[in-house]
Amino acid sequence: MLGEESMKNYTDIKHIPKMLLDLVKSSKPNSMIDLGCGHGYSLRVLNARRLLPKKVVALDMDMRLIDEIGGVLPHIEALCGHIEAVGNILDTFDLVVCNQVIEHIKDDNKALDSMYKLLNPNGRLFISSIIRRPYALYIYKNKKGEVSVNPDHEREYLSLTHFGTTLIDSRFKIYNIKKRPFRTKFNIKVPGFFIVEAVCGKN
Repeated sequence: MLGEESMKNYTDIKHIPKMLLDLVKSSKPNSMIDLGCGHGYSLRVLNARRLLPKKVVALDMDMRLIDEIGGVLPHIEALCGHIEAVGNILDTFDLVVCNQVIEHIKDDNKALDSMYKLLNPNGRLFISSIIRRPYALYIYKNKKGEVSVNPDHEREYLSLTHFGTTLIDSRFKIYNIKKRPFRTKFNIKVPGFFIVEAVCGKN
C-alpha cells in the first residue's frame, strides 16, 4: 500500500490530462470507465476535486493495481480484465477513458471496437497515445527494434492523421484532437515524440 505522502502526490493536477479534466467539468458524466487505469492517477485527481461521476469502473489487467485502486477508492468498482474482452459484458458509460494505453495493446482495432460498445450514444471517449516522428531519438527500443519511449509499446502512431483517421474516424466523430511534446519525468522534451489526445463521440 502506498504511503500517505505518495497518495497526496497522486492527487496533484499534473497527474490528469487537462483535456480530460476539462471534459469532465463541462460534460458532468453520470458514469465513466477508466480502461487500463494503472495506479488510477486520473481517478484520484477527480475524486480529490469531487468530480467523480456516481458510477465509476476502473479496469486493468494487473490484479495488484486493481487491489491498490480498490483500497484507495473503495466506492468505485475495480475490475481485472482485458479491454478487448469487456465490450460485450459491461454496461455502457457516459465517459470512456483510455489514457496512454492503446499503444500497449496488440490489436488496437479490437480495443477500439470494445470502446465503441462501452460508450453511450451521446457519450464521450477520451483517448490518448504516442506519436513517433521519423526523426525521433530515445534510449529505448520496442519489440520490433524501433526507437520507442517505452519498450513495452506494441506501436507508436506516425502522425495526428494516422492516429485520428486510421483509428478513430471509422467509428467515432472527433470533437477535439491535439498533440503536445512528450516530456520525461524531469520535464525534458524527447525529440520526435509527442502525446496525442482526442475527445470523440459515436458516429
